[in-house]
Amino acid sequence: MLESSNNIEEQTDNTSDFDANSEALGESTSANDDASTVDEGVGNRIKPDEDKRLQWIFQGMDCDLKYAFLSKAGDEAGADAGNWFYHFQFSECTLAIRADCMKAYLISVSKLAAMSRVSELVSQCNFRELQEPLSAQIRESLMGSVINWLELSTGVSPQSTRDAVFYRPGKSDRSLERETLECLSSELVELLAADSIPEEKLLEFRSIAVSPREIIAKANTTAETCVGKDIFGRPLPRDHYKTEPKAGANVTRNGDDYLATRYGYVTLCENELSVVSPVFITQDAMAVHWILLDRRAVEVSPDMIDEWLMDCRVFDDVDREVVEQTASEVASGKHCLGSRLIASGLPPVKGTEPEVIILVDLARGVGEVRKDGSIDFRGTNFEPNIHLGQEIAQLIPGMAGVDGRNVRGDTIECKVGPEVKFKPGAAVRVETDEDGIEHYYSEIGGSLKLTTREVAVVETLIIDRNVGFDTGNLEFKGEVIVKGSIGQGFTVKASGDVVVFGTVEDAAAIASGGNISVGRGISGRKTRVVAIGDIRTQFVHDAEIRCRGNIVIGDYVHQATLRTDGKILVNKGSGRRAGSIVGGRVWSMKGIECHTGGSPSSATTQLAAGIDPDQARNLDLLSRKIDESNRHIARQLSRFHLQRVDVGAIQRLLAASTGPQKKILVRAAKQLGEMVQQHRELTLAKKEIEDGMAKGLAGAYIAVMERVYPGVEIRIGDYNRKVTSEMDNPRFHVRRNLLVER
Repeated sequence: MLESSNNIEEQTDNTSDFDANSEALGESTSANDDASTVDEGVGNRIKPDEDKRLQWIFQGMDCDLKYAFLSKAGDEAGADAGNWFYHFQFSECTLAIRADCMKAYLISVSKLAAMSRVSELVSQCNFRELQEPLSAQIRESLMGSVINWLELSTGVSPQSTRDAVFYRPGKSDRSLERETLECLSSELVELLAADSIPEEKLLEFRSIAVSPREIIAKANTTAETCVGKDIFGRPLPRDHYKTEPKAGANVTRNGDDYLATRYGYVTLCENELSVVSPVFITQDAMAVHWILLDRRAVEVSPDMIDEWLMDCRVFDDVDREVVEQTASEVASGKHCLGSRLIASGLPPVKGTEPEVIILVDLARGVGEVRKDGSIDFRGTNFEPNIHLGQEIAQLIPGMAGVDGRNVRGDTIECKVGPEVKFKPGAAVRVETDEDGIEHYYSEIGGSLKLTTREVAVVETLIIDRNVGFDTGNLEFKGEVIVKGSIGQGFTVKASGDVVVFGTVEDAAAIASGGNISVGRGISGRKTRVVAIGDIRTQFVHDAEIRCRGNIVIGDYVHQATLRTDGKILVNKGSGRRAGSIVGGRVWSMKGIECHTGGSPSSATTQLAAGIDPDQARNLDLLSRKIDESNRHIARQLSRFHLQRVDVGAIQRLLAASTGPQKKILVRAAKQLGEMVQQHRELTLAKKEIEDGMAKGLAGAYIAVMERVYPGVEIRIGDYNRKVTSEMDNPRFHVRRNLLVER
C-alpha cells in the first residue's frame, strides 16, 4: 500500500498545470450563473484565455476550435443533470465535456453528417478508453428530434484508503459521483442562503432528496489506492483524493453505512455529509416554501415537513391542504419541480393618513405657457377668487391601521404615516363636525395662501403697470400681481404669491412667501429672486434665483446661479438656446432635467444634485483638511520608520531609545497623537455631513435629454465627474457608492 501511495505522489507531482486550475470550475460557474443564454441557446460563449478550466480541456482535445459554450445540464444528462458542461460545436456534431473533465458525451448529430465522419471526429479527440457510439445509436438520434446523451468517455475517480461510495437514495445499486454531489450541494447552499425564492432560476436547480433511514453513502474501507485520471488519461491533482466524509446534520453512521435521519436534501460540503431542510423561509419571515428539486418519488409525509416547521418556529398560518397534497404528489412522483407556498404571514394594513382637500382652484394665476416658454396671463382673471364666508378647505381625519404578523407569530406593527399638522392661518376660521371633519372658512375676500401646515386668505394687490419710479418698491402682506415688468433696481416683497407679466430687470429683487411666476424672463447679474414655493419663468440670464420648491424654466438658463430644495426642469422652448443650461452654477437637492448641458464654446457649467452649496463647501474644506492631515501624519511616521500608526511599535522604539534621542521621539509621539486625534475629528465631521445627505442622495439625478458638451462638471453629493467628450442622452446618478451614467 505504501508503494502505491508513493506512486500517486510521483504522478500527481507532474500535474502542476491542472493544480493551477483546480479552482477554475467555481470561478466559471459563479461568473456565468446570472448571464443570459447566447448563440442558439447553447450557453455562455467562452474562450480558453477567459477560463483556465476550458484551457485545460483544450490542451487535452488538441483541436482547432476557438471557443466553447458553458451551460448547466438538464434532465437530458441523466445522472449528470445539474452539472456544468462545456459544449463544443462541430459542423457534424456537438460534444459536451463536464467542467471537471471527468465525463464526455455526444449530445447532437447533424442530419446531413455521415456517421463515419462523426465516428472519425470523435476518435480524434484523444479520449481515453473511448466508448465509440454504435452506428445504430447515431442513426436512432438522427431519426428523433431529441438525442439522448451518448457517453463517450469517463475518467477514473481517484481512490484512497477509507474513501466512500455515494448512492442515490432508494437505489443502492446506483452510485452517485462525489463530484456531482459536491457540485449540486454548493448550488443548493447558495439557494438556501438567498433572501427570497429565485423563481426564475429554481427550475435549473437539482438536488438529491432522501427519506429517513435511507442509506446515502457507504464507507469503502476495502478500497485500493489508485490514481485518478481525467477523460484524456491525465492524472488528477492531490485535492481529488478524498477520505470518507464526516456525518453531519441529520445524518448518522451505522458501521460503514451513512443513514439519513430526516427527510430533506443531501449535501456534501467540505467533506461533511448532511441532510438540509426542504423548507425555505424568506428573510422577512412572511412566507414559507417547500422547494422541490428532485423529480424522483420520495417517501414523505406531512409530519416530516412539520418537524422542519417546528425547528423554524412556524406553528400557525400553515396551509395544511397544500402540505398534504404536495406530500402525496412527491410520494407518488407526480409532482413538478419548483416551490409550493405552504405558509404565509399576515401583512400589516397601513392606516389612512389625514387628508387635506382644497376647495379652491389652485391653478388660478398660472397662465398659459407659450411655445417659446413664456407665460401668457391675458386669459387669467386676477380678481379675488375667495369670498367672505366661503369654505376653502377640509381636513378628513385618518383611519388607524392594523398590525400584521409573520409566520413565526411575531407582531409586525403597521406603519403610520406622518401626522398632518394643519391649522387655520390669517383670516380663516375652522369648524369641526360630528364626524371629526374640520371645515375651513374664509373671513375676508382675497386669494388663497397655502403651505403644508397652514391655509390662509390674503388680500391681492394688482399693479396694472411697471414697477418703477411711479410706484416705488412694493411690500405687501398678501398676493402681488404686476401687469408690467419690475424695473432695474426695484424690489417687490410679498407674503403671498408674486405674478409678473413681463420681465425682471437687472438689479431688481423679488421675495415671496409663496410662488413666483414671471411671464417673460429674469436677467441681470445683480438680480435676486427668492421664493418659499415654486419659481416659473421663460429664461434666466445671469441672475440668481433660489426657492424651496421646484424651478421650472420654459426656454433656457445662461450664466445663472440656481439653487433649490426641489427639482430644476428646463423645457425646450423655441429659441436658439432651447432647453439648455450653459455656464453658471445650478444646484438642486432632488434632480436636474434639461435638453442640453454646456456648449462647445462656453465657460464651465456646474450641475449639482443631492447637495447644496453650503454642504459642498464644508465637504470640500474637510476633504482638503483630511488630505493635509494625512500628509502631516505620514511625515511624522517617517521619524519612526513606519508606514502606518502602530502604537506597539512606537512604544518599543521609545523603550529602546535613550538620552536626547528619546526626548525627540517622545515629543514626536505626542505630536503624532494630536495629529491622529485631529484627523479622527475631521473624518467624523465629514461622515456626519455625508450621513445627513445619504437619504436625499439615493434619488438625486441629473438627466440631459439630448447632449452634454465637454467642460460640464457633474456633481451628485460628494461624487464628482468632469465631462471630457460629448455625451448623448446621459442620466447621472449614484449607485453602490459610484457616480454612474446610464
